[in-house]
Amino acid sequence: MEMENTDSFADRLLCTALDVGEHILICGGDIHRVEDTITRICTAFGAEHTEAFAITSVIVASVRMPGGAYSHQMRRVYGSSNNMAELEALNSISRRLCAHEITLDEAQQAVKKARKERPYPWCVYCLGAVLAAGGFAVFFGGTVMDGVAAALVGILITLLDRLLPTSLNQMAHMVFNSVAAGMCAVLLVFFGVGSNIDKVMIGAIMLLIPGVAIGTSMQDLLGGELISGSIRFIQAVLLAAMIAFGFTLSLYAFRQLIAPDSAAGAADSLVVLLTSAVGTMGFALIFSTNLRHIPFAVLGGVVSCLVYLVCYEKLGANLFIANMCGALAGAWYAYGCARFRRAPRNIFTLACMIPLVPGGSLYYTMSNLISQNMQQAGAYAESTLLVALGIAAGMVLASVMTDFLRRVRTALMKKP
Repeated sequence: MEMENTDSFADRLLCTALDVGEHILICGGDIHRVEDTITRICTAFGAEHTEAFAITSVIVASVRMPGGAYSHQMRRVYGSSNNMAELEALNSISRRLCAHEITLDEAQQAVKKARKERPYPWCVYCLGAVLAAGGFAVFFGGTVMDGVAAALVGILITLLDRLLPTSLNQMAHMVFNSVAAGMCAVLLVFFGVGSNIDKVMIGAIMLLIPGVAIGTSMQDLLGGELISGSIRFIQAVLLAAMIAFGFTLSLYAFRQLIAPDSAAGAADSLVVLLTSAVGTMGFALIFSTNLRHIPFAVLGGVVSCLVYLVCYEKLGANLFIANMCGALAGAWYAYGCARFRRAPRNIFTLACMIPLVPGGSLYYTMSNLISQNMQQAGAYAESTLLVALGIAAGMVLASVMTDFLRRVRTALMKKP
């Protein structure tokens, strides 16, 4: 087993742990997982004391070895994405390190390899965008042709993500994507591909809206992670504002061609469940989810959607309660799948939350703002906030309940 008590070893150990933790954060891991991973790796290699602190843009950690060797390091993190295949690979590296199946040098090489690999060719991500945008356009009450139009807009968004320079500011990137997608949606409906501009745009918005990030930020805030939660929330709100601004520009520019539709009735419950599965599968591909996990991820999206529908339509619950119950069921499902599949929980949690994301209410908020219908705009904005709070509350409640049951189980096992 590779253990020393020199300053150089402490530096190497902490550097390796930070390599793993940094890239977990970059590819979509949560703050707690980053801190826990760094601590576990250092402890496994004999660290006497480890401190790790992470937010969305910075990781600071220190380690002290039994012989007095000490190291303190910091990493600046620029940007993040949802790459579930890489997250799973990094999770495996962490487990192998803690089990001493690989050395520190081998772990660093494995991290570099995980960063370079892409599980799917570009066309698969394009297919994911087609399924996600098209599926959710129908999910929110659109016709099949609305789904086709939204799918075409999804292809455009994927092309722009591939062609736009990576050095472009994230906010500017989002505005550019939103304006282009909005104009494309209006023109498609104008030329007869699709009939409801609102449904087509909602399908496109679902590819861009940071709905999961809003829910995660609320979860961090309610869970006591005030700094990371506040940063995530501000980032998510700013991105949502840029999306709304971009689509608003496109609607305003083409206001003479076609007027935004008013909110139409929702789709049939069976159609909603089927399209939630299609849309979730699309996002699973976009998030680079390993093929063997995709069926379980899709089922998770259906489970959360089904619980939401039962609570909202059958039991008469309000938006907050219905989304909280849907998120709670999805989070519990994700916990179970993570243990059963021996994979990071985020793979399944993201999929479960996707059908609950308030893409429709965000669109109708900005649509009513353009029409200067401030009362309706305020009502839809309130709905968006209630959905985000409901998702966060469900996730936090699931976490608290799981932790309580784990403590009870541990206490029972200790009894003679």
